[in-house]
Amino acid sequence: DVMNKQRETIYDIRRSILEGKDQKEYVLSISEDIAGEFVDLYCPRNEHPAQWDMTQLGNELLNQYGVELKNLVPNPESAGREELAGALIDGVKNRYEEKEKQFGSEMMRWLERHIILDIVDGQWKDHLLTLDHLKEGIGLRGYGQKDPLVEFKKEAFLLFEDMMNRIDTETVRFLYLMQPARPEEQAERIERKQRRSQQELQ
Repeated sequence: DVMNKQRETIYDIRRSILEGKDQKEYVLSISEDIAGEFVDLYCPRNEHPAQWDMTQLGNELLNQYGVELKNLVPNPESAGREELAGALIDGVKNRYEEKEKQFGSEMMRWLERHIILDIVDGQWKDHLLTLDHLKEGIGLRGYGQKDPLVEFKKEAFLLFEDMMNRIDTETVRFLYLMQPARPEEQAERIERKQRRSQQELQ
């Protein structure tokens, strides 16, 4: 029953993609959420700005979106928390619009659907494997005076939440960091492939 409920959620996402629904709003929404989470994590409200970890915030932005913190906020050390959060959210939104201009709207919509589908499928397969391992070992909880079914539901829910978070972060990372291949790079790739094929034949 737990697995069926999770399967329904995943299949709803897949159905939306396979029906060709526009995923841009979803991508922008999770991009903004992740940027907001970075601010919460590295610039907590209950800490003095001098204690904020601006270095790690900058590293995360570079790894996730391929953007430099200083390009979004010229003086991040002197910016207030709200100003910082607003600048990051606007910055990642603008970055995505630039990416769309690079690839063209039609190609971007196609890439969104294919990348999300690949990531969802890969993460779901891994999740099912993890749930199988969880099922195998859950009976041992009975020895610790815990109800194995309650424990399974609790842990399966946490694993599912983790998987959904990974789907979001991986989707954003792939879409923001991808670059159009230059003709010479494509030619080199084709040449390498042909050389490999010849070696295998030999």
